[in-house]
Amino acid sequence: MIVRVPLVSGITDTAENIKEIAQLLKKLNINKINIAPYHTLGVEKYKEIGLGYSLSDVDDYPMDKVKEIQKFFIGEDLQCEIA
Repeated sequence: MIVRVPLVSGITDTAENIKEIAQLLKKLNINKINIAPYHTLGVEKYKEIGLGYSLSDVDDYPMDKVKEIQKFFIGEDLQCEIA
């Protein structure tokens, strides 16, 4: 099983949350995780179809932070790929 975790600045990427995810995966004997950095590719599509987009003020997730979180998970003996 592979768990996929979206990375959204200030929402899912807090140090406490990342640590708790690692602890939960270990407890469940899951050793594979994919981290998916937030991107703004869907914003324009929402505008085109007339829907509001609740994360429109959130920027693309910075790749240096993605690598930092990946390094943390690997240090916790989890196989971590960037999705």
